[in-house]
Amino acid sequence: MFPSFDKLIEQEFAQNTRLLSTSGFPDADEATSCLMRLRNSATGAHDVGISGTAVAPEEPLWYATLLRILQESPSPDLALRTVDEFVRKSDSADDAFGLFEKTPRSLEVLARLSCGSPFLTQCVLSQPATLRELTTERRTADMKSREDFRKEASEAIRNCSTTTEKLTELRSYQKREILRIGMCDAFGLFDLKFVTLQISLLADAMVQECLAIACEDRGLSAPPFSVLALGKHGGEELNYSSDIDLILIAENPDGTAQRIARTLIDGLSQKLATGFLYRVDMRLRPWGDAGPLVSSPKSYEEYLKSDAELWEKQALLKARVVAGDPHTGIRFLMRLPQLLFAEVSDDVLTNVRAMKQNIEDRLQKAGKLESEVKLGAGSIRDIEFLVQALQLIHGGSEPRLASANTMDALVRLAEFGIVDAGEYRQLQEGYVFFRTIEHALQLLHNQQTHELPTDPVQREWLARRLDYPGEDQLLTRFSEHRKAVRHIFDSYIAPPPVRDTPDDKAETVVRPDVESRADVNTKSLLHNWMAAPPDGYAQAVEQVMTDALQHDDCRVVCAKSDAATDQLIVIIAAPETRGLLSMVCGVFFSHRLDIREGATVVGPGVNRFGHSVPPKTFLGIFLVTEKEPEHPSSTVRGASKASAASSQKTRQHRAARQAAAADAVANRPATAARRLQEKLVKLLALHRSDGSDAVQNSLLQTFCRRLEEVRLPAAPQADISVDVTLPQSGEHTRLDLEGDDSFGFFFEVANALTICGFRINMADLGARQGRINDVLRVTESDGRAVTSQERVDELRTTVTLIKQFTHWLPSVTTPRNALLRFRDLQHRLMKDARWQDSAVRLGNPKVLRAVSRVLGMSRYLWEDFLQVHPDQLFPLLTDPDQLQTRVTRKELVNECRAKIDDAASSDEGWKALNSFKDHHLFRVDLRHVLGHSGQFGEFSDEVTQLAEVVVEAACCMAFEELKTQFGAPTLPNSDPCDFTLAALGKFGGIEMGFASDIEIFLVFEQECRTDGAVSISASSFFERLVTQIQERIEARRKGIFELDLRMRPYGQAGSAAVSLSTLQKYFGPNGDAWPYERQSLVKLRCVGGTLKLRQQLDQTVRHLLYSAQTFDFDAMRAMREKQIRQLVRGGSVNAKLSSGGLVDCEYSVQALQLTFGKRFASLQTSNTIKALTAANGEGLVSDSDYKQVEKAYRFLRELIDCLRMERGDAEDLTVPDRDSPDFLQLERRMKAVHDSPISLGELETQMSRVRNFAQQVEITCRDGQR
Repeated sequence: MFPSFDKLIEQEFAQNTRLLSTSGFPDADEATSCLMRLRNSATGAHDVGISGTAVAPEEPLWYATLLRILQESPSPDLALRTVDEFVRKSDSADDAFGLFEKTPRSLEVLARLSCGSPFLTQCVLSQPATLRELTTERRTADMKSREDFRKEASEAIRNCSTTTEKLTELRSYQKREILRIGMCDAFGLFDLKFVTLQISLLADAMVQECLAIACEDRGLSAPPFSVLALGKHGGEELNYSSDIDLILIAENPDGTAQRIARTLIDGLSQKLATGFLYRVDMRLRPWGDAGPLVSSPKSYEEYLKSDAELWEKQALLKARVVAGDPHTGIRFLMRLPQLLFAEVSDDVLTNVRAMKQNIEDRLQKAGKLESEVKLGAGSIRDIEFLVQALQLIHGGSEPRLASANTMDALVRLAEFGIVDAGEYRQLQEGYVFFRTIEHALQLLHNQQTHELPTDPVQREWLARRLDYPGEDQLLTRFSEHRKAVRHIFDSYIAPPPVRDTPDDKAETVVRPDVESRADVNTKSLLHNWMAAPPDGYAQAVEQVMTDALQHDDCRVVCAKSDAATDQLIVIIAAPETRGLLSMVCGVFFSHRLDIREGATVVGPGVNRFGHSVPPKTFLGIFLVTEKEPEHPSSTVRGASKASAASSQKTRQHRAARQAAAADAVANRPATAARRLQEKLVKLLALHRSDGSDAVQNSLLQTFCRRLEEVRLPAAPQADISVDVTLPQSGEHTRLDLEGDDSFGFFFEVANALTICGFRINMADLGARQGRINDVLRVTESDGRAVTSQERVDELRTTVTLIKQFTHWLPSVTTPRNALLRFRDLQHRLMKDARWQDSAVRLGNPKVLRAVSRVLGMSRYLWEDFLQVHPDQLFPLLTDPDQLQTRVTRKELVNECRAKIDDAASSDEGWKALNSFKDHHLFRVDLRHVLGHSGQFGEFSDEVTQLAEVVVEAACCMAFEELKTQFGAPTLPNSDPCDFTLAALGKFGGIEMGFASDIEIFLVFEQECRTDGAVSISASSFFERLVTQIQERIEARRKGIFELDLRMRPYGQAGSAAVSLSTLQKYFGPNGDAWPYERQSLVKLRCVGGTLKLRQQLDQTVRHLLYSAQTFDFDAMRAMREKQIRQLVRGGSVNAKLSSGGLVDCEYSVQALQLTFGKRFASLQTSNTIKALTAANGEGLVSDSDYKQVEKAYRFLRELIDCLRMERGDAEDLTVPDRDSPDFLQLERRMKAVHDSPISLGELETQMSRVRNFAQQVEITCRDGQR
């Protein structure tokens, strides 16, 4: 909360202080004083009203802007003090407030600089006039060449008479330029490459000017040597506070040349009243500090041949002529390749490894290894050394690898296949991340530093400067990138590890090549075996029970059923434990053993073979057979090359596994018994320590992993009959189960009965010829008989539904999630009075198939809809036929109006609107998951249509509510003031999907006032309207159908409602809009409002967008770097934001639209795929490029759709590691929902195609702009 402008008076000081204290100001008294000083300094603010009406007090524009900025600033107290100090140091308060009123952006610049760089802030405060230049001069973000800098610097010192005056003025000029570059960097107008290039070219100009001054002092008309830059200066990648590494080359390095060199170095590094220009490092010259400042080319070459260390040659990879005699320097550089690229690769790797190890050893001793951004493990130096090592190794055979710039060299290494696409992306993203941190650290106080702060306050500042919410996220990203970079560095540089021979022992107790024998009469086998057990097994059952009782633990004995089969007899005894039978079945399943027949008893009791079981003891006798897994990779169409390689590795190990399995066959019963017993003992221990839930979760994970291996095709429906016989005497209720067999069925039945509170006292299990015939005797968990009809119905329904549901599990993408969610859903539905109706519906195979598909594919639909309101939304899912038809816009509008009209109050109306939204959003999402949405893009159209209906209805409701308070905005001619909503982003492009937000701002006809008893301005009225819509449309979680107002003019400093003239001014050729804001208008589409205003706005935007015929690629790249830095986890792939992701595709298409839209009207569309198709039709994109990028775009859209479908998170679009189960599940989901022709394993290939497309688009656009 902030005080209103009219309350900034002495009498309200205490109240204002309390308000600011609750708003997070650490020194609320000082903040209140600052605001009061600003109010007292401001002049010309008067309330203006309409005669005869009361006028609601309104704040000056600058104050409203300031409050918005302070509300979102990471350090509002610092930002406020800076604004206050700026006003006091300006020539007059009128100048300062006039600037704030005319250019609200100036306040944003002040606030951002104050939180980002005390050094740059002081630069502004020492020369307040520079703020006006930076925020109103349209050439602030222009690229300046070396010649531009040199010309401006020469002009700056033209009137200086002495060397000291010239050098002093040069320092002032350099400081102004660093401020300009730093501001453009802070606001995302320059990308990293542009920033470092501008700083480097500025340094070139400063070296040239200082050399000219030195020659002039000595009376020379031409410089006697060539100046070559090395290091970051040579690579055109200088930091804000970098040293510059120079070497000097002259054909005649005489005394005059040496003296001029010393004067040059002193001119650059000498500290004067305005500071120094650069720290100059000359130690990379031959013989270092012991050698002459200027060397001849011949002596340098001799040094390189006979005395130079490999690291000295490595440094020359970045050599570049920057000043002086160009010819001598260029000739020297032309001779370098034959001197640098003759190294043996092993020597290069050994040398680089040793250099990096020495650096890290020193950092380790200083305790800085983990915090150094430049030199630490997995840091900038890892990337630079790796790039340079690969250049040295491969440069002899491929001269085009020679590049002084690290990122450019990395691109070339990828183009020539020396690093793969994934490594390139991770190294490039890591390099930009680390260099951005380095820049932020150095801008703090204009000091050379490369270490993360140890002070938590400073780390928090750094995080805020880089737009992270706090230091934890910054440190997490830092760790992620370090780990990813070091992994790649080690894969090339580290010596190959000595690997032991892998242990290829079989993981299971069965041979992998044996087929199950469904036609064997297994019941007679178990019966015959028990009637006449082999030698040594006659007393096996009694011995197992005795041992189990004696040790209070599980005991297992196994035997072959007979010599002719591969089936096992398994005898298990253990103390009675809740859910033990489910544990036993789960352990069998985890070892790929399928129960063919079994008999279990919980004592006291007697099994069908006559064995008497003591009280509280479990005895189970089973006949099991092995089940061969079907490898999932063989079931997914379009398996990638990587998947094929993985399969090849699998085949290479198969022989060893089979040999190990064969060796185990002779001892198979003993091996099986040992492994089964070990697993059951562990589960019993887990049950004692953590309870039954922990055991069930453990078993369920294993169950689903095995189930995913099976991937059996499901029959049209599962046949199961369940007969329940109530006890006539005794305590047992009998269940007779008969139906189709399915792998793992009884494990899930036993588990489900345990969860539902039933106890299985006895079980006789049998299966032959694909059919089960099981008899269970159950009680309540406490041993009481199951007598109530409700519990009997629950018993029957539980078994029936579990059987039906597990039947479909192998065909869903994520069986574990489907099973967990189905259990939860069943439990929730049971609590409802209409449970029986729900159970009947679930008995329909179509319904159960739909339920399994939805629950197995989408965590989002489960958590946000079904789990929260099963009673309201479950009926939708149980009528899959009606989901095949799309609801028309007219039907949506009519239903929405009816629900709102039926509401008894305003609050009830908003509840009705949100309920309508949730119901139909769930319906649309269900249609998509179940495959009813049709072709690509139809789902987006359906979601966007719903969003339009909801937003328009909310707009009408909010308007009527505000109208009752203030009247309606009315033009001077008494006509109503028209307005419309400007839809942007995916909403504007009709490209919404799972977890999409709604980007809008409001545009009204012209400024006027409302006609109510209390009159307010139209801008205030419409801003309240948008705010009310934002607050009243409920978003179930961040980013899902949530209103996003960030793209409004002036961003956080602006209003969510603007007049048409304000929009024209802001986005016009001389307006304040940043390039990325202007670019966002490509997606603008009018929603609601009168046809006249919509046409006006559409024509206005088209003129603003397409008349300039330019696109700012530098600003776009800067925005991309910021997105990747903030939102992409280090070492991971983000389908939307990583290099080559969806955003690169969209921005490239927008570049074509903005450059050629005036020439080709077909490009003037808010939809990406339509614009891309139009660009192909107009010849801007070749047919081959169009086919490739269109496929890549669809693939990335489908990938993002499937990620959000499961996660329901608009921001988390990280692709799982390809070795993880989630990766396989994601690939299955894409296949199931989209029938995607491209394998997920080809992701990097598709992203490379997008990057190549983006490069080609930039060439096309730059040619078109000439």
